Amino acid sequence: MLMNRTQDPGCPLYVSDLDGTLVHCGRLDPESVRLLNSAIHRGVLVTFATARSWTSARRLLTGVELSLPLVLHNGSVTLDPLIDRPVTIRTIAQALAHKIVLKAAHAGLCPMVHVVTDRELTAWCSETEDRYVRAFWAGRSRDPRQAPVENIGALPIDDVVGVVALGERRQVERLRNDLEEDLGAAVSTALRRPSAPEEGWWLEVTAAGVSKGTAVRELADQLGIHRVVSFGDELNDLSLFASSDESYAVGNAPREVRQAASGQLGTDPIEVAAWIANRGVAKVRRSPPAGNGGEPRIGGVENQLDISGVES
Repeated sequence: MLMNRTQDPGCPLYVSDLDGTLVHCGRLDPESVRLLNSAIHRGVLVTFATARSWTSARRLLTGVELSLPLVLHNGSVTLDPLIDRPVTIRTIAQALAHKIVLKAAHAGLCPMVHVVTDRELTAWCSETEDRYVRAFWAGRSRDPRQAPVENIGALPIDDVVGVVALGERRQVERLRNDLEEDLGAAVSTALRRPSAPEEGWWLEVTAAGVSKGTAVRELADQLGIHRVVSFGDELNDLSLFASSDESYAVGNAPREVRQAASGQLGTDPIEVAAWIANRGVAKVRRSPPAGNGGEPRIGGVENQLDISGVES
């Protein structure tokens, strides 16, 4: 429940994807941080929807003065940065998680299982670890979120928010087709192009009805906001665009993403932040009651609690 967070319904909610949209080469440009904070200070309602975990997203967003909940794990988790805790966690049923893991392994892939409780972690089978999983963790050797297990039967099936398979495009598309034919609407799937050539294509499997789009629309409804403006660049942003009143694809987006958007932006790393800062509509400011200093504001993002997440 988002207490005392109802907003001016005439003010849009501006939602940006991170990687490839706002974040480039693994970093958020300092000028983007300045522009986003200037918009937030002016009363523009800004948040983010990403496939990343909180620990991963928090690192990228250091310096951004977050006050609204963020959508993480492709819509499986909505987290409030003011309390540093998830407010919504959408998990896959145990039997389905088990079946997804087995199907991925049967397809010759090494599934990574994302779990969220009071912590975020990922598990994978070390005996079937392939080059894609090794590449994923290559730059994360000290990452506390890692939870390898010795055999596939030891992979967790409780509190699973997503199962990710990395591989060649034909491999992951074949697995996606198999899952959709066998499980149908019992699960949701999202494809993503490689973050880096060595990591391969991503297939993320989540609970039924889970997507960036459904999570963002639910958040907007909880905040009392009627209009959503979004920014993205990937196939997993299609649901976000579909649930938005206005959407923008950045220049590096594939054709189907550009076609689904209301408009298109260029490839400048600060272009999305500049758009929000220059064109974002601010909420109507009201004076706080006497003796009330107003809502607290986070000055940057700090690692306060043990929510150790896994990029997904």
